[in-house]
Amino acid sequence: MKYRKPFHSASIFVTLVCMNAVRFAAAQGGVSSTASATTTIIQGMSVTNTSSLRFGAMIPGALGGTSTVAPNGSRSATGTITLLTSSSFPSSAASFNLLGAPNLAYTITLPTSVILTRQGGSDTILLAAFTSSPAASGSLSSTGSGTLSVGGTITITGSQAAGLYSGSFTVTLAYQ
Repeated sequence: MKYRKPFHSASIFVTLVCMNAVRFAAAQGGVSSTASATTTIIQGMSVTNTSSLRFGAMIPGALGGTSTVAPNGSRSATGTITLLTSSSFPSSAASFNLLGAPNLAYTITLPTSVILTRQGGSDTILLAAFTSSPAASGSLSSTGSGTLSVGGTITITGSQAAGLYSGSFTVTLAYQ
């Protein structure tokens, strides 16, 4: 009597089963399903500056200090700064008109700081502590419009040179 190896018989059986499975799948022609794909294109957001951040006129005093314009346009001072009220040197928060997709939420990124430089000189003032209204995020109206107001704080030294100081800053908005 001849002895058969059980492993050899099992491998032949597995091979035959696999061949039959391949033939069955080929005979069936395969299976498939269909899915749809959609997307919505949203209008990009635009931001237009309509008013500059203006701190007005001030006298630094012996020790200097800070001058702040809030997003609502109010201003205040610390230290020995005296704020002057003059139509020749108005103060105001920066204002931006927003336009985009109706009812969508957005985030606001303000700069950390900006250097203002005296015209006709090299003296500088630090503009920092930016604040905005809305604060960190907002939503466009049902017509896709909105307004952003931005304030900040400048630091003045007691020996700050007289003159007009200017610079620029960027606000960044992104849909959430």
